[in-house]
Amino acid sequence: RDRTSRRRWPAALLAALAWAGTASGLHLRPAAPPEGARTAFEGSNVDRGGDQDDEDGLTTASRAELSSFVSSDGLYCAEADPRRAEAALALKKASPIGALFDDEFVMVGSNCKTRGYYSMADRDDCTSTRIWFRTGADRDAYNVSVARALTAWATRWGVEDQATLMLACTCEPTSPLHRSTEGCASLASVPSAWVHQNPENGHDLVCSGGPFVFNTWVLATLKSSPQLCMHFHDQIAPVSCLHVGFPYLYNVQGHCYPSSNVWTRTPDAFTDPGRIEASELEERMLSVWEAFAENHSIGNLEVLNNELACNCLPDSGVGQESFYGPVCLAGPPSTHSPIRDWWNGTYPGSGGEIV
Repeated sequence: RDRTSRRRWPAALLAALAWAGTASGLHLRPAAPPEGARTAFEGSNVDRGGDQDDEDGLTTASRAELSSFVSSDGLYCAEADPRRAEAALALKKASPIGALFDDEFVMVGSNCKTRGYYSMADRDDCTSTRIWFRTGADRDAYNVSVARALTAWATRWGVEDQATLMLACTCEPTSPLHRSTEGCASLASVPSAWVHQNPENGHDLVCSGGPFVFNTWVLATLKSSPQLCMHFHDQIAPVSCLHVGFPYLYNVQGHCYPSSNVWTRTPDAFTDPGRIEASELEERMLSVWEAFAENHSIGNLEVLNNELACNCLPDSGVGQESFYGPVCLAGPPSTHSPIRDWWNGTYPGSGGEIV
């Protein structure tokens, strides 16, 4: 079937959306759930991606179709079922070492062996994937690449003393690296930023600021949704939006991700050119995303073509609206980003249970 044949977002609903949702994640309303649909996931940070049948977290269905992605230097390959693979790549891209995965996509139905990687190195220490290398030397070289990427990111933003902690704490909460790291709660007071970009002209539109780990996981959520087209090359920045060119805070809680706030270039958010352009782009998001997916030959539409409203956190304004429960909670995993399979809004230092 056509890769972009998932349900359409009604134009009337697009026009009715509040603009503030754009800056903290578009939240287009999904269609009504099928009659008699049952709740697919609960409101906690638990896996919602399928029944596990082995220690690596692969599902029964995934045995028939492993998917994979590689690092930009070609040294590393990770594989998992399509949802876990897409979540892992999105998290890598959003993280402090995102430069190592900047232009990569998940290859559906292709495991690491079929791509020439024969030396398995067990589980990734940050995500729910199996990782492979071509040789032991490549594994060592990849570790050097990670160190260099992290150092470059840390030097750019002046966070050399915290960079290793920042990388570990943004890993999946159940990952070995995250679980073995102490001090993640200290990052709750560290500001961070990412910027919505118009994929048609490269304009930076509005900035979203929030706690470091929280905002990284939000960015990963967007990178594993149709909003990937607005966040193709960006990484989390450990500074406020002021430091990336957006000095004016719109001091209203995010409609989709409550711990994030919108920042603009001009004092009046309602007349700000970037905000206006973002709203116009929001109304055309379906066609913009489809064009992006076609231009980049994205094959994992079954995972990425999710409902943007269902990616909003359950304690958000959108999440509390009456449609959220019967539509998003009753829908299959494909209604939401695969990041939301394991994340429901809490983060180290937020006071909630992470897993």
